[in-house]
Amino acid sequence: MRLDEVAELYKRIKKQYPWFDASINRVREDHSDYLHKFPFETAMENVKNHILTEPQPPTIAHIRGRQGELMEAKRSKESASAHMANLDSASKSNIPPPIGYWENLRSKIRGDA
Repeated sequence: MRLDEVAELYKRIKKQYPWFDASINRVREDHSDYLHKFPFETAMENVKNHILTEPQPPTIAHIRGRQGELMEAKRSKESASAHMANLDSASKSNIPPPIGYWENLRSKIRGDA
């Protein structure tokens, strides 16, 4: 995120939370310390969501959001999409499962494996 984008972000926050410190010193410090490598679009989306649900202004943690959780959610969606594509291709090929597949599945369900 560029310095001017941090200023734009803080202007948006200040509009909703008049007591928020959006001074140029704070913009510079937060940019250099916390936000210079963070994507502006993600930060703006996090701020918009925060404004809709919270009575207090966001902290850096709120602005950055739960990046780890977002990455895990994205990975999970991609994995589910790949799995569904695999299921679709398997159902179209009309090939029976490998020998022992159902027995292995039943033993896993029973807790044998």
